[in-house]
Amino acid sequence: MALILILAGVGVETRVNGACGNRKHQGFYFPLDVVIRFISQAMTLLPGDLIATGTPAGVGPVVAGDVMEISVEGVGVLRNSVVDE
Repeated sequence: MALILILAGVGVETRVNGACGNRKHQGFYFPLDVVIRFISQAMTLLPGDLIATGTPAGVGPVVAGDVMEISVEGVGVLRNSVVDE
């Protein structure tokens, strides 16, 4: 529960190939702590689980070879390469 309270109002940044596509500290449709509480009522969240909340404004189409990074203030960075199916 303590981590959920810490996530209220944290900064989230999206980068594509190192370029900042979006930076938010407020203004999510639903605050992160509310999303986590809602989801945890239906399932158990474990360390390492990822909650996809949609594509933020400012992030356009990505192609194979692009590197996407999502940084959550105080939590860390998730970095993945885009691959072609």
